[in-house]
Amino acid sequence: MIITNSQQFQTLKATLDKITTDNLSQKETFQEFYDVGKMSDAYIDDLEVGGTTLAQEKPEGQPMALSRIVIGGTKRYWARTIALAVGLSEESLDDNKYSSKCLQPAKRLTASVKKTREIDAYSVINNSTNTAATGGFDNLALASASHVIPAGGTYSNILTYLSPSVPAIVNARIAARKLPDPNGLAEGVELKYLLCPLEQEDIWKILLGTAQMPGGNWNDKNPISGSGIKVISSKWMSQSSTTQWGLVTDAENGLRWLDRKKPENRSWVDDSCTVMYHGILYRCAFGWSNPRTWLQGNT
Repeated sequence: MIITNSQQFQTLKATLDKITTDNLSQKETFQEFYDVGKMSDAYIDDLEVGGTTLAQEKPEGQPMALSRIVIGGTKRYWARTIALAVGLSEESLDDNKYSSKCLQPAKRLTASVKKTREIDAYSVINNSTNTAATGGFDNLALASASHVIPAGGTYSNILTYLSPSVPAIVNARIAARKLPDPNGLAEGVELKYLLCPLEQEDIWKILLGTAQMPGGNWNDKNPISGSGIKVISSKWMSQSSTTQWGLVTDAENGLRWLDRKKPENRSWVDDSCTVMYHGILYRCAFGWSNPRTWLQGNT
């Protein structure tokens, strides 16, 4: 839609006192827990490989036991193009008395893009148990009880569902450290971030930040205090669920955000219609390769 004087008639006279508008200083919080990088082609692939088995005793004079290297699944990241534009008639630019506050097309488009990128990034978490939202090396949901091990077998990254509590983190830490590697051996990962809706932020910060056992009558030490797990809450998770939470681990090639082209503002003029267009465009791919990046705590 092209903005004309008919859409902005309130701004044609200098009579307004206050103008309430969008928050144009958006932040991209997903960059804390995503592996953010670049891509130089239309698509890139990640590959999972299972290494050699455990070493074996070699009888004297006998050959060494032979092992194998197993090739697992691949994950392809295609760059998508995301764009948005707004058109302003020459008259609207000439006659608007509050253009510095009302129009600001470049700032508004930049804010829209930052919101879009946040929502897209958190959609991976919000749909973690959705069997229609598949990905990763094994093309399953992010949180699944049947993730594939290249060397054979399966594993789960779904925890026993618990409300925010010390036992919930204790169980998650044990489960993370026992996760199998692509060869099926218990290699384990460590917990880095706890993602939750706004409704759970304070309780998780209390649980993880209190030296003594919360709610206890004794001076017992809190086993998860000082664990280094950072709580990240988001309004974009709150819109999906007020009970869902989970943990991001330090697994390699986990949650990935790849920019093919970073957001770029541009402008052009349609002289025949005397309309100035402002647009913004970026290209990116996002998702996950290694499901060990995520432990599903609750839905």
